[in-house]
This record gives sequence, structure tokens and C-alpha cells, in this order.
Amino acid sequence: PTVSADMMLFDFGKTKATADMAKRLYEASKEDTKENINILIYNIKATYYNILFAQAQVKVYEDTVADYELQLNQAWGFYRYGKKPKLDVVTAEYNLGKAQLNLVKAKNILEVAKVQLSKIMGMPEYTNYELSDELTLNLFDITEDDAIKTALDVRPELSAAKKSADAAKMNMRAARREFTPNLGIYGSYGNGLGNDYDISSGKVGIGLTYSGLNVLRIKKQVDEAKAEYKKANAQYEDVKHEVYYNVKKNYMDLETDREAIVIAKL
Repeated sequence: PTVSADMMLFDFGKTKATADMAKRLYEASKEDTKENINILIYNIKATYYNILFAQAQVKVYEDTVADYELQLNQAWGFYRYGKKPKLDVVTAEYNLGKAQLNLVKAKNILEVAKVQLSKIMGMPEYTNYELSDELTLNLFDITEDDAIKTALDVRPELSAAKKSADAAKMNMRAARREFTPNLGIYGSYGNGLGNDYDISSGKVGIGLTYSGLNVLRIKKQVDEAKAEYKKANAQYEDVKHEVYYNVKKNYMDLETDREAIVIAKL
């Protein structure tokens, strides 16, 4: 009988490149999870404040309806005594009807906002709650440049895009290394028991081997990996530009809203 064995010692980085690619993809998926959490938190906060805004709108339209009811009663009183024309009564009726319609719409918006918040919280049937009013103006002491720098450092979707580009780079590296052989050690041992001659022999050695080398196929795989790397890099740059645009736009909106609040108070 003869026993033989072989073991690969080194594959010129093919396995490492594949492992590095898998690691980057795993890290990118973790960043995607962070982004989904951020989106969920943002949606809950945005819907929360939408409800507070809707509650304030309902209160405003309730007061408006009460005001126009008073104006209508006054218009009827003046009209009965001949001090005002019928047009004032019609105008007051129109204003009251419009205010009542706006109140109905505001109540509907409020109910829809509550349903939306319940859905985001994962309890779509739960609407029996009241929100505390926390509509306070918080001043953010941050410059536009600092806001952009912070976003570029911590935004998870940007980190995920970068890690995906790194993974594509590792994949390209692994594809190129398919041209390289594997360095392995091999050995065998046999004896002549049961034969006419009792002869034992063995051998051991180190060699380079190619496993199913197909140059054309490997070249096409390298070309494909290059294209995927360029695509991933372009996507990373696109996400980077989108983050920059979003922060810049929202910072400008924040400044505009600050001025609008001052004017609204007047």
C-alpha cells in the first residue's frame, strides 16, 4: 500500500485578499445597520414634532373658528339694526366656513401623524397617547464647515460606501493573484508488504502548482473586478457629494428658519 499527502504552504496572498474582502463587506454591512438605526431615530423624531405642530394647528383653528363665530354674530346684529350691509354677514359666514374646514383638515392631519408615529414605533394599533409639548428653540453653536467635517467623519452610509470600495479593491487584488501558483509540500510512503519483494520507499518535496489555470478566464475576471472597483469608487464619491450637499442645504435651512422665527414673533 501507498500513502500520500500534500499541503499548501503559501498561495501568494490569494486567500488573504479574499479574507480581507469579506472583512470589508462585513464592516460595510455593520455601517448599513447603523444608517438604518439613524433613519429610524430621525423618522420618529420628525413624526413626533409633526404631531406637536399638528396639535398647535388644531388649537389655532379652534381659536379661529371661535373668533369667526363671534364676528358672524356681530355682523348679524349690525345687519338687523341696519348699521352694516348683508355683504358683511355673507363675508363672515364664508370666513367661518373656511375656518371650520381648515379645522377639520387640521384634525385629520393630526390623526394621520399619530398613526404614522405608531407605525414607526412598531405598534400600528396603538394611538391612545398624548405627547408632551417640547417645542423649544435650541441654538446650535456650530459652523457650516464644522458640520460638514463632522458629517464626513461619522455618517455611516459614507463609511459603508468606503468599505464597499475597499472590498472591491481586495476583490480585484484576489482576481489578479489567480495568475500566481500555489506553493505546497507533498510526500508519499509505500511498502512492499504482500508482494514478492519487501521494498519500502518514500519521498517528500516542495513545489509550485497551478490548479486549473485558464488565462483567458482569469483575465476576464480581473477586468470585471476592475470595473466593479471603479463603480464602487464612483458610488463612494457620489455618497460623499450627497452628504456634503445635504449638510450644506440643511444648514442654510436652519439659518433661514432662525430668521423666520424672529419675524413670526413680530
